[in-house]
Amino acid sequence: MAEKFDPPVSKAGLSHRFKRIQEAAARLNAAASAQPEEQENLKEPEPAGQDIAQSP
Repeated sequence: MAEKFDPPVSKAGLSHRFKRIQEAAARLNAAASAQPEEQENLKEPEPAGQDIAQSP
């Protein structure tokens, strides 16, 4: 897999990159499980004008 990069990276370099990705994923998972109520607040808002009744 390391040889497929352009320019190629060493096996050690590829291992280092994967470890950093795994650490970032672990931090994201920990933050997500620690703050479940905040995820409700992160939902995408309704498009503007959808919640306003139109006048006749």
